[in-house]
Amino acid sequence: MRVKNYYLISIFTVAAYLTGSMIYSPSVSAAQDGENGPIVYTENTYDVKGEDSVEVQGKVITTSQDGSNEQVVAETENAISAAGISGPTAENNHDIAYGEISEVGCVGSSDCAATVSKVTTDKDGVAVGTPAELTKLDSLVDGKSENRVGNLSYSPDGKTVLATQYSDKRRGDDKSAVIAIDNDTGATSEVVAPREDPHLNAGYADDGTIYYSRTNKRGNVDIWYIKKDNPTPERLTKTRRINEFFLDVSPDNKSVLVVDVNSESCYYSYGMYASLNLDYNPYCDYYLVSTADGSISTISGLPEEFVPAYFSPDNTKLIGTRFAGLTLARSFNISDYPSSDVTATFDLNTHELAMISERIGVQQWAPRVEQTTVENETKPGMGVVVNAVKATKKVQSKTVETLPATGDNMNTLVYSMIALLIASAGSIWYTLSNRK
Repeated sequence: MRVKNYYLISIFTVAAYLTGSMIYSPSVSAAQDGENGPIVYTENTYDVKGEDSVEVQGKVITTSQDGSNEQVVAETENAISAAGISGPTAENNHDIAYGEISEVGCVGSSDCAATVSKVTTDKDGVAVGTPAELTKLDSLVDGKSENRVGNLSYSPDGKTVLATQYSDKRRGDDKSAVIAIDNDTGATSEVVAPREDPHLNAGYADDGTIYYSRTNKRGNVDIWYIKKDNPTPERLTKTRRINEFFLDVSPDNKSVLVVDVNSESCYYSYGMYASLNLDYNPYCDYYLVSTADGSISTISGLPEEFVPAYFSPDNTKLIGTRFAGLTLARSFNISDYPSSDVTATFDLNTHELAMISERIGVQQWAPRVEQTTVENETKPGMGVVVNAVKATKKVQSKTVETLPATGDNMNTLVYSMIALLIASAGSIWYTLSNRK
């Protein structure tokens, strides 16, 4: 009877530990459903009514992460230049800020103001409120000008919208600035003061750092950043052969997605002089900049027909536009690919393109949930204390990382398991050696 008891104790101990380890294991808990939330797009249509009359209709559109459930969440009589979507709010909704271009032919800074409006959607991208004006951004120059925002980016806590503003006078007096907008009151403050810079562009990282591109006196475009706890701007890149225009920051805060605006086609495709609807492939070069040291690396396997715009919230893909072209058959991983331009994703690991939707005009992709570790959770009937990982709704912040965790946690798990197995084996050996 003594032998059986010792066997049972040892086997039960090992089984309990393995069960707890499976519950804790990052490889088991990673890749929860719902990490990638709704995607936001913009669309502008122009109806020519006469020689001097054009009717414009702008739309903000959302889809689910697979391109289904398309919803028009806001419509305007002005062209929409940009849209940005927040992480989930406390109510598990999303706020979408979008910028409307000033009226054609306006004169004066206040008359030429660009409007930033906001609409709220549920977790599936369906509007739950009426679109409303958030603020107006007066023109940065005097006289007749076109005024718009080129990028809108929500802070991790969702309290602030970062707007890159362009005021284009077309006479050498063009200016740009980065403006912080309170998501509740619409109050504004300057982050980067107005400057003559066609390639200023800014966005938030998930740790609250602001990254932006700016042009220096020599005409080189570099990446700068402002940390959450330090308002002094610091320079990240110092390259002469590459002009890095900011696009996005990876959810793990390790890389900045940039495009080289050295060539003429790329120069006029991004920034102040960019077309609102990128309906052609500028054939630019895209890079990842390390946030640790500013080093630049090419994006391995990126097809030339794909124009990336934004990271997926789970940090595994880039989302953008796949333009129809001769190279399509080599890289697009579906046999019945469409002949028109589509929104697609590029997998950073497998280098595969996958179509999301035949809708184009993609702006940003919202996160939905994060992994949260709950420590010291006792499992009833097991007699041991284990750690459990569960998926929770992410409140006002993008998913930090969804890849399996490594490092200290996994090392501790392995060492503890080895020690427990040795102890169990010793217990069984001692029992057998003392059998009568």
